[in-house]
Amino acid sequence: IEPPSEEPIINSSVTSEIVKAYEWKEAIKASAAKPGIAYRYFEPPGKIDLSSINNDPKAIGVANVISVEKKQRTDKYAFEFSGYINIQKEAIYTFFTDSDDGSMLYIDDEEVVNNDGNHGNVEKSGKAALKKGFHKIKVLYFDSGGGNSLRVSMQQEDGMKEIIPASLLFH
Repeated sequence: IEPPSEEPIINSSVTSEIVKAYEWKEAIKASAAKPGIAYRYFEPPGKIDLSSINNDPKAIGVANVISVEKKQRTDKYAFEFSGYINIQKEAIYTFFTDSDDGSMLYIDDEEVVNNDGNHGNVEKSGKAALKKGFHKIKVLYFDSGGGNSLRVSMQQEDGMKEIIPASLLFH
């Protein structure tokens, strides 16, 4: 009897892939929706992060787009944008937040993009399978000092990436 060969017969490697299934989100009724996205603006004292968004806003209003345009000081502030996005075509959409510092994006109360933390401009993305019609959208953002920016974009499957246009935002 011969001892087994110590040389492998076939060299191989291990490959793995994460597969995520997206559950279709049904549209909701928003018959009284008005153009624009509602916002709450905060200027909390001390350390600023997403927990700075509370029930004591310095200002509230409606904006055309999700951005830092309505800020009232240079830095150390936070925003909560909430309302509806009117999806024109059933598809899987990729949503992006490009922010300095942290941001989070929720569709129909589910976290889609987590771009939290103190950092320079970083873009993160996530996907949601959306039926045609209105869906809840919420974006949280904070600036803890230094530079600040917030861009929120979307891309339909096989479509072009674009900043979410005012024509799709309602409150």
